[in-house]
Amino acid sequence: MRKHRIRRIALLCLLAGVLLTGCTVKREASQWQVYHDQAMDELRDGYYDEAIANFTAAIEADPMKAESYAGRGQAYLIYPGDSADYLEEAQADFEQALKLDEGNVDAWLGLTDLCLLREDTQGAVDTLKEALDATGMDETILQQLNEIEGMLEGNRRAEEAFEAFLAEKGYLSYLDEWYYEQPKEYAMVELNWDGQDELLITGGGDMGFFNFAVFVYDQDSDTVIPAEIENNVMGSRYVGQYFASILYSAEHRALVYRELNNGIFFDSVTFSGLEDPATLTALFSLSFETNGQTEETHYSKYMDGQSQSITEEAFERSMDEAAVIDFTPLP
Repeated sequence: MRKHRIRRIALLCLLAGVLLTGCTVKREASQWQVYHDQAMDELRDGYYDEAIANFTAAIEADPMKAESYAGRGQAYLIYPGDSADYLEEAQADFEQALKLDEGNVDAWLGLTDLCLLREDTQGAVDTLKEALDATGMDETILQQLNEIEGMLEGNRRAEEAFEAFLAEKGYLSYLDEWYYEQPKEYAMVELNWDGQDELLITGGGDMGFFNFAVFVYDQDSDTVIPAEIENNVMGSRYVGQYFASILYSAEHRALVYRELNNGIFFDSVTFSGLEDPATLTALFSLSFETNGQTEETHYSKYMDGQSQSITEEAFERSMDEAAVIDFTPLP
């Protein structure tokens, strides 16, 4: 939930006997520090609107301070919204910070985060390598670079392992749990937040009933292993079911699928992701139910053992965000 609060900042030049010009310089410098410090506090506390406003005030008080541009860029970067405009604003601020101070670590890390948000991992690596030269081999920059390059190497090994798994038809080892015909197609989707895709295999019959299984690359053993499906309605360990459609939510890194209890006047969809490396868990469910007499529809969200009412707009937004998965026939 976005937080809001209103604060007023009043600065007074109270030094008697000081020349007007001297008082103005001292007041402006003091203004920058107060605005900037307050914006940093608000940024840490999650008051993004107020942080942006106070970083802007700090920049107006002293437009030559790189740290205020970098701070405002961070506020735009993590602002709770999905508008691309915020990312453009963040990039402009990070670039301006670096024009003023080429060694500003926060601005370099902000540009790196922008690349990662845009799924440009190589761009993030290039940015960090440039940052190393500009910052004199800053340790934080070097650590971030090592982490991303390690992730890229892990992704390369995972791709090779998945290709071998598909070629060898390793998924057939779990065919005894497959209720509806045989596996037919696959897709690579990320079901956690480690930057590495998982293998999704599906198949089904002509009645609209489908099975699915998820396979995970295990770095320790350098093998592909099946993900256990928590609270599986079929009672099997590695193969689940859905009805009508299976979608993918990039926002939640989750599969979105219907179970078998849907109808015209009620429906339920489940968002499931990997909460540990090899267990597919229901993150939350969305549902609606229409009263046949009043024709009123109630929308709800079930999460962490509790149900809460949501608006139709919230339900539709989540469903609109979930996208169709581009499947490929199994080799």
